[in-house]
Amino acid sequence: MPRKAPTATSSTGTDSQWQATGDLIEEIANDIRHFEADKRKHEAEAASAQTAITNAKDRLARVVNSAARMQMP
Repeated sequence: MPRKAPTATSSTGTDSQWQATGDLIEEIANDIRHFEADKRKHEAEAASAQTAITNAKDRLARVVNSAARMQMP
Protein backbone atom coordinates (compact mmCIF):
# COMPACT_ATOMS: atom_id res chain seq x y z
CA MET A 1 0.00 0.00 0.00
CA PRO A 2 1.53 3.37 -1.02
CA ARG A 3 2.09 6.08 1.56
CA LYS A 4 0.00 9.22 1.33
CA ALA A 5 1.72 12.56 0.99
CA PRO A 6 1.40 14.74 4.06
CA THR A 7 -1.46 17.19 3.87
CA ALA A 8 -1.30 20.89 4.64
CA THR A 9 2.38 21.64 4.83
CA SER A 10 3.95 25.05 4.80
CA SER A 11 5.23 24.40 1.29
CA THR A 12 1.66 24.13 -0.05
CA GLY A 13 0.97 26.97 -2.45
CA THR A 14 3.39 29.37 -3.97
CA ASP A 15 5.13 32.22 -2.23
CA SER A 16 3.04 34.68 -4.24
CA GLN A 17 -0.16 32.95 -3.08
CA TRP A 18 0.95 33.23 0.54
CA GLN A 19 1.86 36.88 0.01
CA ALA A 20 -1.51 37.60 -1.63
CA THR A 21 -3.31 35.91 1.25
CA GLY A 22 -1.29 37.87 3.79
CA ASP A 23 -2.00 41.11 1.92
CA LEU A 24 -5.73 40.32 1.86
CA ILE A 25 -5.76 39.56 5.59
CA GLU A 26 -3.99 42.85 6.28
CA GLU A 27 -6.43 44.75 4.04
CA ILE A 28 -9.44 43.23 5.83
CA ALA A 29 -7.94 43.96 9.25
CA ASN A 30 -7.35 47.59 8.19
CA ASP A 31 -10.96 47.82 6.98
CA ILE A 32 -12.20 46.55 10.34
CA ARG A 33 -10.09 49.10 12.21
CA HIS A 34 -11.39 51.87 9.93
CA PHE A 35 -15.03 50.82 10.40
CA GLU A 36 -14.56 50.61 14.17
CA ALA A 37 -13.08 54.13 14.20
CA ASP A 38 -16.00 55.41 12.10
CA LYS A 39 -18.43 53.74 14.49
CA ARG A 40 -16.79 55.37 17.52
CA LYS A 41 -16.92 58.76 15.76
CA HIS A 42 -20.60 58.38 14.89
CA GLU A 43 -21.44 57.15 18.38
CA ALA A 44 -19.74 60.25 19.83
CA GLU A 45 -21.70 62.46 17.42
CA ALA A 46 -24.94 60.70 18.37
CA ALA A 47 -24.18 61.15 22.07
CA SER A 48 -23.52 64.84 21.47
CA ALA A 49 -26.79 65.18 19.53
CA GLN A 50 -28.65 63.40 22.34
CA THR A 51 -27.18 65.83 24.87
CA ALA A 52 -28.30 68.76 22.71
CA ILE A 53 -31.81 67.28 22.44
CA THR A 54 -32.00 66.74 26.20
CA ASN A 55 -30.81 70.30 26.85
CA ALA A 56 -33.38 71.72 24.42
CA LYS A 57 -36.18 69.70 26.05
CA ASP A 58 -35.10 70.91 29.48
CA ARG A 59 -35.04 74.50 28.25
CA LEU A 60 -38.50 74.09 26.72
CA ALA A 61 -39.83 72.68 29.99
CA ARG A 62 -38.38 75.60 31.94
CA VAL A 63 -39.98 78.13 29.55
CA VAL A 64 -43.36 76.35 29.69
CA ASN A 65 -43.22 76.16 33.50
CA SER A 66 -42.26 79.82 33.72
CA ALA A 67 -45.14 80.79 31.45
CA ALA A 68 -47.52 78.68 33.55
CA ARG A 69 -46.31 80.38 36.74
CA MET A 70 -46.96 83.76 35.14
CA GLN A 71 -50.46 82.52 34.22
CA MET A 72 -49.99 83.40 30.59
CA PRO A 73 -52.99 82.64 28.38
